[in-house]
Amino acid sequence: METFQLIITKILGIKDISDLNLNYIASINSLNYYVILVTTLILNYEYSIAMKYNFFYETIQNHLISEEIKNEFISFFSSIQKVYWGFSRLAYIYKYKRAKILIETDLCLNPIKENDKNVFSLLQDNNKYLFNINDLIKIIINSIANTSYFFTNPLQIKNPYNNVLLKKSTLYNIYFFIREKTYTTPDLFYYFFKTNFNVCKFTETYEYLIREHAINSYINNSTLNKLYDDVNLMLENFNYTVINRDFRINIDDRIPKDKLIKIMKPYLNLYLLSEYSLSHSRKIKYKKILRYKLIKFQKYNPKFGRKIIKFEKVFYENKIVKKTVIEFDLNHINFNNKNKDKKYFLTNHNYKYSDYFNEFINNSSDEDDNDDNDDNDDNVSEEENTDSENENLNIIRNNSDNNFIFINNNPYLLFSSNSSNTNLSELENNENNENSNINDNIDMNNQNENMETE
Repeated sequence: METFQLIITKILGIKDISDLNLNYIASINSLNYYVILVTTLILNYEYSIAMKYNFFYETIQNHLISEEIKNEFISFFSSIQKVYWGFSRLAYIYKYKRAKILIETDLCLNPIKENDKNVFSLLQDNNKYLFNINDLIKIIINSIANTSYFFTNPLQIKNPYNNVLLKKSTLYNIYFFIREKTYTTPDLFYYFFKTNFNVCKFTETYEYLIREHAINSYINNSTLNKLYDDVNLMLENFNYTVINRDFRINIDDRIPKDKLIKIMKPYLNLYLLSEYSLSHSRKIKYKKILRYKLIKFQKYNPKFGRKIIKFEKVFYENKIVKKTVIEFDLNHINFNNKNKDKKYFLTNHNYKYSDYFNEFINNSSDEDDNDDNDDNDDNVSEEENTDSENENLNIIRNNSDNNFIFINNNPYLLFSSNSSNTNLSELENNENNENSNINDNIDMNNQNENMETE
């Protein structure tokens, strides 16, 4: 307050503040900027930054003050603010240059320098802490997007070296440093900036994005055993909706977990999004895409995950013996259709989303089956895939009563729900009844034949 008062007296030409009092101000005949500034910003002992800006707004909105006095008031107020912030900046530069650097490594203990391109210098308690900007981004994202069992639970953003909270001005400096140095801002940090770094508002507005970020982090950071259990659960849910057992995906228990998870990660991501996404429309979309992808996956190699036992002859201790070799069939279709992406690259900016999604679901072409697998290209021939694709794949949709995909006249549920499970059980009962009727008819015919022969 004393600094601001001193600047006012210098700009207004007041020699001694002690000579000022309300009686002296009242003796001035006309109301002008001098009276407004002195009575409010010097003689008011409840001065604060909030009071200063509220006073400025109320003054320029006051209808009893002429426009000429308002313009003079704004001019002098701006001059005072300019000088004040100039001295504040000078004080910051002085503190910054005299501060000692306590930390000169990133979080991985790699040495970094203050003048490096992607190094941000954080000034706290008259000490400087050097951070790689990627480390700072991880600290901020892990704090604002912290979750517990996919439920949002944001944490306070702190300096990991001294456990001191970061100021809002520091967050703004970090954001604009990223914009200036790297040109790409993480989505969550950008939306955090759009809410003026208000944690509560950010969580309420973008909770669905935080949930999806948490799912991606879960898939990338969880252990193999945990992801393996999730993959088995996903396949169990898929197999439950398949009537014909020949079209289910069965995985041997002794399959290498790391290889299985590497193949199934994209499908697992869709599965978790379809189960835990906060957007209902996205959940439905992810369920349909996952069902479509898994059917294509099973159709490409029905024997995926099966154990293969081979006997090889090897020379051991001067004689030939048979050696048992256990392998697993890991031939699979590519999750992404790269050929299709390249084909429509120059035209997909003019697509309507509804047309694109319908084409994705109803696509019965052989483009996916013609994608070469990087590991085993020779195990499944392309001709068999294209023929079976054209003859056997028939997708029925946009009908509330027929949410099925038919392959070889065997129905798959397009997505699981209570009503779908009911339809599935009805189909199984009808199939059993038909089989029992056929058996009864056969028995009756046999009895009639026996009667005739007698």
